[in-house]
Amino acid sequence: MLTARYLLALVAAVVATALVATSTINAVASADFSLRALASSIASGKPAKAETPLSIRAYTVYYVYRGGRWIVEGGGPGLPLYAVAIGQCPPIWEMLNKTFTARNNTVYLTRCSIIFPTAEARGNTTVFTHVVPMCDVGTDFRPETAEESYIYANMTVKIRAVLVWC
Repeated sequence: MLTARYLLALVAAVVATALVATSTINAVASADFSLRALASSIASGKPAKAETPLSIRAYTVYYVYRGGRWIVEGGGPGLPLYAVAIGQCPPIWEMLNKTFTARNNTVYLTRCSIIFPTAEARGNTTVFTHVVPMCDVGTDFRPETAEESYIYANMTVKIRAVLVWC
């Protein structure tokens, strides 16, 4: 009786280990590390290259000052900026209503990376950084930065655009 119980426990442990190993292998296989690295490079303003042509799509989103913080929304009055989807991406609208910083602005999905605009306070100025693609498809991505300061809603705002040439 005890031998059958131990044998059953051993079989269950082996099956559980096999399931965990299979799910880990599938997760690693579906993750596109080159796309991840490319999106991180572009988000930080560094040049990047892809082996195959990648599509780039810009979505207009709006930073709105609400409840003492800036949040990204899909429409309405606010500061219009771009969220950029690289690869084969689903619609981004479910990922809005958040504040994005340089630490969390790049979202990775299967065969897709999305770079959201960031809002960061620096002294009395809020700096917004967003990526502006200058092409629809490319393999050689060369960023160039442009900045401008404004007064918006009685606040000093600096808009930093990372122009991406392909």
